[in-house]
Amino acid sequence: MLNSKYDTVQGDVLLAAGYITMAGGFTQKYRLDLVTEWQKCLKKSELQYSEIFGFQELFGDNFKIREWHANQLPPDTFSTDNGLILNKTRRYRMIIDPQQLAWNWIRK
Repeated sequence: MLNSKYDTVQGDVLLAAGYITMAGGFTQKYRLDLVTEWQKCLKKSELQYSEIFGFQELFGDNFKIREWHANQLPPDTFSTDNGLILNKTRRYRMIIDPQQLAWNWIRK
């Protein structure tokens, strides 16, 4: 498993960087569409990447995510991704937040 991750780390990190900087202001469906388009570009450039993009897998801290959910952040992927974007960036970020719950816990 580590060998396959080693082969795809460049493409995965590039996708994650795009996801953090570009996708936060869009709906989950559009985010997934963006990732699919970016994967096509990576394929043309012959960069390897994981077939299934897992933003939470790359940057998630399971303990912290469980704490967010315990403090009323909805457990869906969209909300958790928003939390990770807020938690992992220092500069101005734009996200769509349909629930507006528990964001104070994420900023800690």
